[in-house]
Amino acid sequence: MAIEEQGTSTVVINGEEAKRELSVLEKMARKFSEQMKIANEAGDTKAWNKYAKGLTQTENAMRQVTKES
Repeated sequence: MAIEEQGTSTVVINGEEAKRELSVLEKMARKFSEQMKIANEAGDTKAWNKYAKGLTQTENAMRQVTKES
């Protein structure tokens, strides 16, 4: 099972929208972390690197949302 999500959005954020956006991003981060663990256990470094990149992008997006709200 591969999780591959990428997107860019421009959002005007108020408190409630920020909470919802952070919630979605946190779920994505958990999925990437879980997939990284599975890839690591399988010894699949290519998949691990892909999920690590996704996790990094998600964490950066979370910081941006937090910074803007």
